[in-house]
Amino acid sequence: MLAPLGAESVRAIAGGYGPAEAAPVEALLATSHGVARRVHEVASDWARRAATRRIDVAAARATTGRRAIRVVEAELARGVVDLQRAWQAGNGGHPAACPYKGLATFAFEDAEY
Repeated sequence: MLAPLGAESVRAIAGGYGPAEAAPVEALLATSHGVARRVHEVASDWARRAATRRIDVAAARATTGRRAIRVVEAELARGVVDLQRAWQAGNGGHPAACPYKGLATFAFEDAEY
């Protein structure tokens, strides 16, 4: 019969399933009684549960982030509309001319821009 594995061996095995520094080595050792096959089983279970928790947290943050982005996009859109109104008001109610010609070259008649 093989001797039970120690804490360092359990840590090394757990490191194959997830971040070894985060592994609850003492709990894994107590649950598995140092039996190699059981160490693998409990380390795998631990890693799956830990990864699931991280995914749940990230998903919640993503949802919150998407909401915040929508709020910022709405603020930006309102700001653009307000800016457009201000330009039109300063131009006697006419839309402001766009000074950008894209890929076209500027000519003498474009001097004001």
